[in-house]
Amino acid sequence: MSKRLLRAHGLPAPTPANRAAIANAASRNPREIETLLESLRDLMQAGQGTHQGGKGYDTDALLAFVGITHDGLDRTAQKYLRVLLSYEGDPVGESTLKMTLNEPALDSVERMLTDMGLIKRTPRGRMLTRAGMDRAEKLARA
Repeated sequence: MSKRLLRAHGLPAPTPANRAAIANAASRNPREIETLLESLRDLMQAGQGTHQGGKGYDTDALLAFVGITHDGLDRTAQKYLRVLLSYEGDPVGESTLKMTLNEPALDSVERMLTDMGLIKRTPRGRMLTRAGMDRAEKLARA
């Protein structure tokens, strides 16, 4: 994929560390990996990305550009965790979350956060797990 998207445009291949960072941020999803590689190509072609020889591409700049964290949280997922954190451990209903986040559907975000062990669904609403609390606090500090 990187040969087609980067090297075909005269850009160097990603280093093993770059590949690992991109795969982690994309939750190892091939479509998401492709999207990140396309964004990297676009960033480099626009002159806004950097490649540091043996260190490879600046993946931190890439992830900041697309709004994804190193562990694959997009902007909606990040905001979702911060909203739950603001409720200080109380469960939050689905309709409240949709209204607060201004998102009509949260199924895919909730599935990802549940799979990551960051939230749990209860009869009273969504809640942060201990790992979710830690992750949301780190996001709030950033």
